[in-house]
Formats: sequence, structure tokens, C-alpha cells
Amino acid sequence: MKELKKRLKALEENGYETVTIGQILQWMAEIERENMLKDFKRKGGMV
Repeated sequence: MKELKKRLKALEENGYETVTIGQILQWMAEIERENMLKDFKRKGGMV
């Protein structure tokens, strides 16, 4: 959620007011995937 808040804040600062729900869901999925990869690497997995 912190990463999502950062992305939304950056958009707000750049003058964007409308963000679609689909875009937010996509970001959430990307963040989840990034977190899964980090966990995998921490546990000794190879990417």
C-alpha cells in the first residue's frame, strides 16, 4: 500500500486528477508481484 500511495501522490503532484480503478488494480498487481519476487530472492530462489 505504501508503494501505491507513492504512485498516487506522484500523479497528484504532476497534475493528474483522474486515475481509473483499472490502473490502480494494475499497480496493486505489479506491487504484489514485486513483493513476491523479493520474498523469493530472500529465501534463496534464483530469478
